Amino acid sequence: MRTGMRKLAPVVVAFALAAPARAQDAHYWSQQYGTRSELLAGSVVGSPQDLSTTFYNPGGLAQLETESFLLSATAFEYQRLSTRDPTGAFDGVTNDRLGTAPSLFTGLFPRDWVRGTLAYSFLTRHRFDLRINSWRVDDVPLPGGERTGGNLFVDQRLSEDWGGLTWSEPFGDVGVGVSLYGAYRSQRGRTEILSQPIPTGSAGPTFSLVDDYSYWHFRLLAKLGLYWDGDAASVGVTFTTPGLGLFGNGRAAYHRNIDPDTLPVSTQVALRHMDPRNVTLEPEYYGEIDRERYASRKPLLWLWEMFDRSALGENVDLGVRFRRVLANHVFASCGRNFKAFTHVRVSYGYNLHVGDNVVVHRHVLLDDRGGIDIGDGASISDFANVYSHSHNIVDGRIVYLPKTVIGSGARITYHATVLAGTRVGEDSMVGAGSILTKDTEPHWVYVGVPARRAKEKPAEERAAKAPRTQDPLADS
Repeated sequence: MRTGMRKLAPVVVAFALAAPARAQDAHYWSQQYGTRSELLAGSVVGSPQDLSTTFYNPGGLAQLETESFLLSATAFEYQRLSTRDPTGAFDGVTNDRLGTAPSLFTGLFPRDWVRGTLAYSFLTRHRFDLRINSWRVDDVPLPGGERTGGNLFVDQRLSEDWGGLTWSEPFGDVGVGVSLYGAYRSQRGRTEILSQPIPTGSAGPTFSLVDDYSYWHFRLLAKLGLYWDGDAASVGVTFTTPGLGLFGNGRAAYHRNIDPDTLPVSTQVALRHMDPRNVTLEPEYYGEIDRERYASRKPLLWLWEMFDRSALGENVDLGVRFRRVLANHVFASCGRNFKAFTHVRVSYGYNLHVGDNVVVHRHVLLDDRGGIDIGDGASISDFANVYSHSHNIVDGRIVYLPKTVIGSGARITYHATVLAGTRVGEDSMVGAGSILTKDTEPHWVYVGVPARRAKEKPAEERAAKAPRTQDPLADS
């Protein structure tokens, strides 16, 4: 026993000296493994009752009697992010990835191999974070009459996988176990585009592109678990060591310049139309437009529309969060946890007030020319239209701009139309394909063309309505 302890001592010292790599970095709970943890929606599990104990609490392995294999996997996923420059000025950027969604694969070795219980496990610890940052400074006088350019930065991928062995043995009613893992982490980031000052008369700025960097790293970490299983309750505790870095490598490449004056004329024209100052949008032709307020929003509305037409716009997690950032700068006010899916159109933005937890689905038009107020928790389904302007039936050039209000908890369902000046009552519903021409009463369902009152939501069901569930796309 003393000889064994002397052999173990250097490993213990090595982990103890790895203080900069905090244990919490290796023991986060952003994913869940095994049946019990799945049912608990990712809650921290100190006493699992399946082979996920190799990860959560190695001491629990000694208490398992029958289970010898566990595969906990949602799916295999193939992921591609692709950007294409229609002008041909830049190379396309495509990122392909084939791997497992967050999963655990684990099993037992024959019990007569060693004293106690020995298991193996492989975990996918995966986090994907696509980040887009940009800035631009316009029309700042420089010597020679140049205008300034800007910067676009895209950062893409981080992944991590673990594999290891778990040993456990019971001492009376208490199981003691240790898991030793090797963790492989890789990260890749790309692309930065820097737009340098634009000479007067040039088709556009000189672009500098920095394309790619990547690294990989391998480290060791260990988990020590204690587990007690009684008749009425079970208790477990797990200690996780800091990671001990062993080896790794990285690279960065490469930088190049593109001068637009050397490009074909058709490409130069296309480049100019990527700048919102060189395009016009429909709201700019409305007679009542506040040009000063719209000028600060037009580039963001243009970015919103172009983003939705790209492959990135179809990524729900990225798209919802990115549009939420834009909405906070485009709308007159925007509450927490706003969710907009692809191809939502807004007229001005500066006449739109949105409450907390509002959801707007695909291909919705929010015509805020006269103003739209959307209350907390309201939902607008796919292909719905909400108007706040109308025309004189004799002279279409005469425009009326009454405000439209959608109350808290109200639902505008598929392909419904809400006409200008109407007020949708709290918790009321406008049925699919309906056209709403008059105000609705709270808690009532309206259907038809024009929409008429059809049914009241039962009071007892409203009183027993379950609380809101956790939204994985919430702000925090």
